[in-house]
Amino acid sequence: MATASAPLAEPQASISPLGRLIGVIFSPKSTFADIVRKPSWLLPVILLAVLGTIVAVGLNQKMDWREYISQQIARVRRARLTQDLLGPTAFDKLADAHDRDPRG
Repeated sequence: MATASAPLAEPQASISPLGRLIGVIFSPKSTFADIVRKPSWLLPVILLAVLGTIVAVGLNQKMDWREYISQQIARVRRARLTQDLLGPTAFDKLADAHDRDPRG
C-alpha cells in the first residue's frame, strides 16, 4: 500500500534588501511574506539614519539658530516682566486665557 505524501514546499529565495524596498510599493504581499519569513533590521536602520541626517543638515542650513534663541530669550524676558508687573495671580489668569485662545 503506497502512502501518498504531500510534496515538500521548496524554500523560496529571499528577496534582497533593495528588492524589499521596491517590493513594498509594487508587490507588497510577497514582500511582506518574505519579511515575515526572514526579518532583517540593518537596512531600515541605515535608511532612517541617512534620512535623519539629510533632514538635520537641511534644517540647520535653513535655520538661523542664533536668531531663534534670541527670540526665545526675549519672549521669556517679556513673560517675566509681565508677571512682575501683573503679579502672579493676574498673570496666571492671563496665561489661562491665552491657553484657551492662543490668538490673543
